[in-house]
Amino acid sequence: MERNFHSLTIKRSNKMENNKTKIVIGTSQLGWNLNLNKKKKLLDVIKYSLERKIPLHISTLYGNSIDIISKNFFPISNYNTKIFLKVDFSNKEVFYHQVYYAIKKLGIKDKLIIQIENSFDLIDFKELDGAINELNNFISINEIYFSPIENNSNNYINFFKNKRFNIAIQFSLIEREFDERIIDMGVKILSLRSFGKGLSNFEFQDYNKKNKEQANLKRDELHKLIKLENISEKEARIKYIFNHQKINYCTISTAKISHLEEIMKIEKENIQKETWNKLDHFSKKNSINNIKIKHIPKNYKYFYKDLSFFFSLSILKDLKREQKIKISYILLFIC
Repeated sequence: MERNFHSLTIKRSNKMENNKTKIVIGTSQLGWNLNLNKKKKLLDVIKYSLERKIPLHISTLYGNSIDIISKNFFPISNYNTKIFLKVDFSNKEVFYHQVYYAIKKLGIKDKLIIQIENSFDLIDFKELDGAINELNNFISINEIYFSPIENNSNNYINFFKNKRFNIAIQFSLIEREFDERIIDMGVKILSLRSFGKGLSNFEFQDYNKKNKEQANLKRDELHKLIKLENISEKEARIKYIFNHQKINYCTISTAKISHLEEIMKIEKENIQKETWNKLDHFSKKNSINNIKIKHIPKNYKYFYKDLSFFFSLSILKDLKREQKIKISYILLFIC
């Protein structure tokens, strides 16, 4: 259902497939150095989600998280849910290594969606396109998402011009790390860090320069707004992103099933149109005031160091046999 400007509420968007949920469960924390209890809670949330066919967002770039997921949920295809796989595309060999590793380690058979990490250089678009076509002989790739950020959004706008494409962006009530023109170019949009980095966080040291005074002003302004609108900060953050008509999927991370259930409950609730518009105005205004720093792409050349060595080696042997990688790549891996 499109937003009805003649009514007083914004109703749930028809962009949710099968009228279910926009939620996608993030798994990056599994790759952190966590204690066993925290890791078990994260796995409980993943199990709860998979059993309800809520999509997962995974990555070979999240430490050994894929190995942990494999150990607990292999084959993941049994759960019949969508999998968003975030990978780096430094070159075809690195790309193939990551995708084949994830597919075979997790037992993915279909419903694979690939997100290209934000350091991707559009100069390599033709090479990526060729790699995707080759992969489709092995597994059906449902969709490809690109990940523009503030300092490379213009490259995507100029490259795609009037064409539309699938987009994954850092987007929440308190963070908009992209050029606003990108929103209208999205066929489907996946929001990353959909609530921010936690309710207490108004600063982002990866993309935005830390500025305590500015963060406090932003926090104070939001608290005044939600007090006037008689909603909690949690409701404001959840309802804003879930009721955004351009957003198809919202990635979230939590280590508590009760928190996920609360989010699922709030997601089903409507929001006053006027309240949503005020939240949208707040979000846009405060993102303009962010003090940006130049984003330095991470080096994922040795992403495999956190993954299973022998399983990786078996994957590389398969790729060499299929002539998708050269022996020099295997030697680099071994050394």
